[in-house]
Amino acid sequence: MTILVVGSTGTLGTFAAEAARAAGHSVVAMVRDRQSPGAQRLHAAGIRLRVADLKDARQLDMAVRGISAVIITATATLSRRDGDSLEAVDGHGLQDLITACTRNDVRHVVFVSFSRGIDTETPLSRFKRAAERRLESCGLQYTILLPSYFPEKFLTSLVGFDVGSGRVRIYGDGARPIRYIATADVARVAALCAAEPRGRGAIPMGGPGAYSQLEVVELVERVINGDGSRRKLALDYLPLEQIERALKSTTDPLKQSYLGLYRGLALGDCPPADWADEFALMPTPLETCVQRMWGAQSNVAQPVSRMKRSLP
Repeated sequence: MTILVVGSTGTLGTFAAEAARAAGHSVVAMVRDRQSPGAQRLHAAGIRLRVADLKDARQLDMAVRGISAVIITATATLSRRDGDSLEAVDGHGLQDLITACTRNDVRHVVFVSFSRGIDTETPLSRFKRAAERRLESCGLQYTILLPSYFPEKFLTSLVGFDVGSGRVRIYGDGARPIRYIATADVARVAALCAAEPRGRGAIPMGGPGAYSQLEVVELVERVINGDGSRRKLALDYLPLEQIERALKSTTDPLKQSYLGLYRGLALGDCPPADWADEFALMPTPLETCVQRMWGAQSNVAQPVSRMKRSLP
């Protein structure tokens, strides 16, 4: 079996490729630059590289030839390359990739989308849901993973959760529960599914516990105060009404899409965690994620992330 990972140099894609390789599968990473740090990390892990761009349908045909299963984690939400718009990558690119998979007899496609409980209509949601519908109707074996918010992304300065500066942005009133789910857990499930001959349909994925944003702040404060100090994080509230006004006033697809995600944080999102039993996995508690991000950092610096771009 050979598994192709699309979006392989992102955090989720890298974890998925490494998990599939660790399970003994032949893994190919689709990359745009063989010399990039992400591509070199994958190559060092024994993962073959295949150069292709989601914006080039001809390259996608070549990329999927001889492939048994494809894991798709790609998105343009954090890309800085010219031409990497949501429409070009999450829209046309994903559709062209599914076409290439159908044409080249790929057995199973595993697509990582996001929770359907985050239901604000935005360009990102339209493109992701369109790809989901296409997979459900194209005749391929498919698995669609629908995770809630990743703490490694949504508890960072990228979205205003800036522990290093001591300030945290709260969306809405901060009281609605969210089942944050570890990125590595979703990657493990993606790798497990890709190794199966048959798809599992759509799988909602929440973390093992539900926490409001305010409860997350308290959890982080306990971790950073493990040395006995009494540091408190200052809270900056972005009311739901202000988020919704901003949604109506902007025409920028990327800003609209992130405002939709912020609105989801304000409203809460709690998909079930029974996926863990289905795959006989122990889901990662949010406390563990927080410890990994800040527990060993004496100066409470912002966790290092490969996602350098600030979100709108």
